Amino acid sequence: MGIGGLAVVGFGGLYAFTDVFGGDGSTTDIGYGDTVSGEITSDSQSVPGSDKIGESYAFEGSAGDRVRISMTGLSDTYLVLTDGDGNVIDTDDDGGMELDSELVTELPTSQTYTIWATSYEGDETGTFTFTLEELTRAGEA
Repeated sequence: MGIGGLAVVGFGGLYAFTDVFGGDGSTTDIGYGDTVSGEITSDSQSVPGSDKIGESYAFEGSAGDRVRISMTGLSDTYLVLTDGDGNVIDTDDDGGMELDSELVTELPTSQTYTIWATSYEGDETGTFTFTLEELTRAGEA
């Protein structure tokens, strides 16, 4: 993830850098029913637990919610779902049509989750679209 507000004193003066490690470190908030179009660039964030780059989107989920995240675009999409501590909850490579991703999972606890949109190769850049759907609300059959 990027680092903002880093200042370094060196020969010849004070140098200020923002985001020296790529990506702006920001996460976009989304909700159930949202469809997102985005772009992975060489400045995108590092995906937790991997050597991949991607874009992150946070949503509030409840324990027992069953969700589907569908992603298209890029040549081979890959989804990573992490909890509020950055632990990987689930991943999907080709669960959708052909090389598209479709992750279906039940959320273990009530908290903020992060969806990481990336590619299987991990360094592919380009545009993508994904949808977050709530299939079953906690406590419903």
